[in-house]
Amino acid sequence: KAQELGQIGTWEIDVRQNKIHWTAENCRIFGVSVDSVVDYEVFIEKVHPDDREYVNQKWKSAIEGEAYDIEHRIVIDGVTKWVREKADVTFDEEGAAVSAIGFTQDITGRKQAEESLKRSEAFIRTVLDNLPTGLAVNAVDPEVTFSYMNDNFSECYRTTREALSDPDAFWNSVYEDPEFREEIKARILADCASGDPERMHWEDVPITRQGQETTYINARNVLSPGGEMMISTVWDVTDRKRANEALRESEEMNRSLLAGSPICTKLIDLDSKLQFMSAAGVRDLKVPDIEPYYGQIYPPEFYPESMRAPLVKCVDLALAGETSSVECVVTDLEGGEIWYSSTFVPVLDDDGQVRYVIGTSVN
Repeated sequence: KAQELGQIGTWEIDVRQNKIHWTAENCRIFGVSVDSVVDYEVFIEKVHPDDREYVNQKWKSAIEGEAYDIEHRIVIDGVTKWVREKADVTFDEEGAAVSAIGFTQDITGRKQAEESLKRSEAFIRTVLDNLPTGLAVNAVDPEVTFSYMNDNFSECYRTTREALSDPDAFWNSVYEDPEFREEIKARILADCASGDPERMHWEDVPITRQGQETTYINARNVLSPGGEMMISTVWDVTDRKRANEALRESEEMNRSLLAGSPICTKLIDLDSKLQFMSAAGVRDLKVPDIEPYYGQIYPPEFYPESMRAPLVKCVDLALAGETSSVECVVTDLEGGEIWYSSTFVPVLDDDGQVRYVIGTSVN
């Protein structure tokens, strides 16, 4: 009963007579009746065809004095199972094998669990290897050593797996400039030592290579469960950074153009509030400080009501999606009159909805 519960059968073999005795559980494992006559040929016929050479070789080695403790497949009624076999061989005075006693354990359940785990690990590894970001599992202190990294990790840092394989080679391989290397190394190590997730995040870190354009990365570390390793992620932000720089340069150029233009240009939001006025308008209207008027309803409060009405109408039309123009007189802060020819244009998004209104007024 104990053998049945443990799925372990025992056996004895007379090597000279080629006779094998199997217990009832051993017979069950191999799919034969308990009254069957069993010899080595009956046994080997049950072994999976792809494993027979291996089993034969191991048994031959066992009766020559080597240990016999193996795992292999058997095929019972078309179903493949896994077993573990272990035996103790007895030899005569001349060193010839006389007999052996051993056990067979059905390990199919364990093997299936191992295979399932392998498939799961292979799936996870495939996902990690193909992430669009770089990912690594590594120690940081006292040395940067990696237990795993995907291809994108080394590519983001513009280096190779081989270059990062030596302990603590990370710093020299990634950061060429010695001064910056020491600066960023000290910062990262201090941030990691803090254990604070908010500190373990680094943005727009330059990766330089002599004679090549600088690229930029963002990186983040989190402690692994147990806190013994770091899970390090890195992603390339070069395109985003260059786009932001181009946008900033464009905005600076546009502001320079507006600053030197004789036309009063205004930006009005969907709530009819003034968000921007160019230098020409500030100068024409003799406004000492335009900032307090930002966020206020356009036209500004110092316009008389009679002068505000045509401008309000034009803004309302523009907010409804129509371009409109008007020539009218307004007053500056000192009471002087200015004739403006004004046009208000709706700016639309990709869906055709009004995002804001641009107004231009020519003195």
